[in-house]
Amino acid sequence: MLVAAHAILLAETLLFGSIGILIWTGIFWVMNTLYFKLIEEPGLKHRFGDEYVEYSKNVARWVPRMTPWFPTRSSDRL
Repeated sequence: MLVAAHAILLAETLLFGSIGILIWTGIFWVMNTLYFKLIEEPGLKHRFGDEYVEYSKNVARWVPRMTPWFPTRSSDRL
C-alpha cells in the first residue's frame, strides 16, 4: 500500500511539475522508513521471534518480490 502511495506521489510530482510534492514524497518516505525500522520491526521481532527474523531476511522492506517466498515451518525442520 505504501509503495503505491509513493508511486502516486511521484506521478503527481511529474504531472504537476511540483518540487513541493517531490519534497513531501521524500519526507513521507523517510518518516515511514524510520517508523518501520525503529518501532514496527522491533515489535514484530519481539512478537514473532525467529520466524520474523527469517521473514525479514527473505522479504525486502520496499521492493516487492517477483516470486513468492515460502517459509520453512518449524514442524518441517524435525
